[in-house]
Amino acid sequence: MSSKPVFILTPGAWHTIEIYDRVVPLLEKRGYTAVPIDLPSMVQKPPVKSFDEDIQTIRDAVTKEADAGNDVVTVAHSWSGAPVNSALDALSKEERAKEGKKGGVVHMSFLCAFVVPPGVSVFDVVGQKVPDLWNVQGDLVYANGAVEAFYNDLSEEDQKHAVAQLVPHSRFTKYDKTRGMACKDIPSSYLLCELDQAIPIFAQEAMVKGAHDMGSNMRTERIKCGHSPFYNMPEAVTDFLIRAAGGQ
Repeated sequence: MSSKPVFILTPGAWHTIEIYDRVVPLLEKRGYTAVPIDLPSMVQKPPVKSFDEDIQTIRDAVTKEADAGNDVVTVAHSWSGAPVNSALDALSKEERAKEGKKGGVVHMSFLCAFVVPPGVSVFDVVGQKVPDLWNVQGDLVYANGAVEAFYNDLSEEDQKHAVAQLVPHSRFTKYDKTRGMACKDIPSSYLLCELDQAIPIFAQEAMVKGAHDMGSNMRTERIKCGHSPFYNMPEAVTDFLIRAAGGQ
């Protein structure tokens, strides 16, 4: 059992846990345990057919830490906000305490992520029209124009490195409906990335407003950064996450 919360970090569409390679050591240096998890929709072959596998992977990771008596902070980037919000039913610390269990989710952090009501897909959010970013090939979706969309404010070296790490994403999970909105009931925070070209700032702000309208107490912080702050501003991301967890 850790005296500090454990961070469980999930990557957005087309990305793997490699995106957190600069953040995890900074969290560990400050005494936190960080557990990045890959999602089946990016790494499983043949591609998954729904959110279900991603949701179960997230639940398994959270439950493991909670059953060890640990408080948990979830961290979702971009697309993974949708499955994370769908995955935490009965896993908050408050809900687990009612069942006589220790540990559980105490906070949810979102990095320029999708936060949408239950029953809404990412395809719905983008206007039910395949965006230019999506290169659909059968049951897989590849990312078009990744440098401009995801890495517009990175160095050329980091852009090349980041693009090389991208993987195809299951087409089905783009269209699957979210199952829940856990941030209505669990304290949460959102890092608004003002230079984001993939999810523009107005869209981020609209999703935060939508969460507030549904009863969330979601707090926000702003950063002048593109869609991938963990690459060029890992210290700022780390500070945000630790503040969200109530630490220094």
